[in-house]
Amino acid sequence: QRGFCLRSLMKFWEELLQGEVMPSFDPRRSQTNDVVRQAIIPSSRLGHGGFALASIWEENPVLPKSMVTHNWTNTFVNLVAAMVSDALGGDCYANVAEQLCSQSGVAELKQQLERAGQTDASYWVCAFSVNQHASICGGYGPEPPEGTPEWKVWDKKRHDSVSLERFPLCRCNETKIFSHHDAACELNKFDDMMNYLSRRVDGFGQLIVIDESFEVLYRAWCVAEIVEANVLNIPARIKVYSQNAVYCNYDRLSLLDVRDCSASSQDDKDVILRKIVDVDAFNLKLQQLVFSSQGLFSHWVDGKERSRQVGRIWRRSSCSSRVFEDGDSICKESSGCGCCHLRSMFSPFRSDEGCEESESSDDSSSS
Repeated sequence: QRGFCLRSLMKFWEELLQGEVMPSFDPRRSQTNDVVRQAIIPSSRLGHGGFALASIWEENPVLPKSMVTHNWTNTFVNLVAAMVSDALGGDCYANVAEQLCSQSGVAELKQQLERAGQTDASYWVCAFSVNQHASICGGYGPEPPEGTPEWKVWDKKRHDSVSLERFPLCRCNETKIFSHHDAACELNKFDDMMNYLSRRVDGFGQLIVIDESFEVLYRAWCVAEIVEANVLNIPARIKVYSQNAVYCNYDRLSLLDVRDCSASSQDDKDVILRKIVDVDAFNLKLQQLVFSSQGLFSHWVDGKERSRQVGRIWRRSSCSSRVFEDGDSICKESSGCGCCHLRSMFSPFRSDEGCEESESSDDSSSS
């Protein structure tokens, strides 16, 4: 029940734009990670502890109609623009993002949302809906060996992408819970949350925010959420930055491989891969979700182009023992499916795996 309404998000955006909560905020450049560290965490601290910001925004608990899958390295304006565009029925969010960068543009968008009756449209976004004080607020995660590529990524994430200043740490007394053995851990519940809301909320859906370089599709946790939504028959909607962004990135999607996806830590990625029974089958399903006639990009790319890509995928996967037909469900076969079977993939994750401090809340969900 930690959803929030667009009216609350727009109010928060105006506070950012006016420099009230984050002086270093740059509407065109600041990333979601910057905003979490310097605006969401400070704004959600109360007394010696803290809460999910969505719980503070809303007077009463909100069951969200949509869960948002996104990556924290995308600009925050793109995340907000994608949700506003979604509520207004748009497909691309570049123009909305530009409007959000000015006071007059924000005023116009608020009027459009009012006229469309969408100010109370509700969403679940990890950055707002997970209590950051129960996890990442007091640290940057385990430090990899200095000088390694992993250390460079870790070091980059602890600095503001605009000012390059190191993020201040929160000194609250909220208990930090990273172990998946603990039922109170909020970093590993995205599959349970999706399952619960899909049964409880009529018309519950998934909104996938595709950043300009399509990095969201190369994040292991985000890919897991996308496939989990398919398992649960949750309808997915995508919002892209622009048609040109699709043209520039579509070809390389044929090389999508969960083994090449990144995660906040190698341990997180290893856990995900260990839970997949047949990685080749998982990859084939992922490709089907992207390229089939009912796939995520069917609205954006014509049948001829999709057929060309499917041919490439077929040649690449011809040695695999399992091929998905268009329209197959990932768990169509009840046994021996050879795939991840995500319900069983993530349930054991909480009982037999440990968890180090990481941005498992980065990349969506309790991811």
